[in-house]
Amino acid sequence: MAISWKKDVKYLPPVDYVKYVKDSKNGLTVVKHMDKVDYSAQYRSAEYMVASEQKDPYLKTDMFNKEKLKYADLEYYLLQISTANGNQDVLTINLQSEEEYTKRQGYYSFAFENDIVLVEGIDTLPCAIFNYVPNYGLSPHIDFLLAFTKNKNESDGKLKFDRNFIINDQVMGYGTVKLTLKKEDLNNIPSLTTY
Repeated sequence: MAISWKKDVKYLPPVDYVKYVKDSKNGLTVVKHMDKVDYSAQYRSAEYMVASEQKDPYLKTDMFNKEKLKYADLEYYLLQISTANGNQDVLTINLQSEEEYTKRQGYYSFAFENDIVLVEGIDTLPCAIFNYVPNYGLSPHIDFLLAFTKNKNESDGKLKFDRNFIINDQVMGYGTVKLTLKKEDLNNIPSLTTY
């Protein structure tokens, strides 16, 4: 069942907060469709990180405040590369040999982070944290948990710039891929209700 969010929602309990962030209609997940591959980026606020980690529908305020401090200095994102048809290991797209599969694994594990930046206004930020989550051929997508240093000029909690992911993927052959998360969507996330 699809959930329709009202634009004037101000507060959400933890379970609904996580659903709100994951719902692409809210602008916190953006997708770029290429020929055989989809790239997606999802913003993950500190509130999202705590709510999804704790999985408590009645998250206590003191626990939330303590856990939120872990995520205070960075902005978190999930980058996903998946097959457009959803029925094939993305690392096998246009694969020429088994050796090439191993090279792709190595690239995504150790070099791909150098080909991803986040652009905020005139600032270009490299990954502060990069974690490749391999799928071992069991899923049509691969995931990357990313974090970037927060902009000190946005300490009031409101983002002043869109977030532009610039990806120069050396494997899939699509050249430079740009994914944009709009500041309006990032600034209008409901608050997380705690108890």
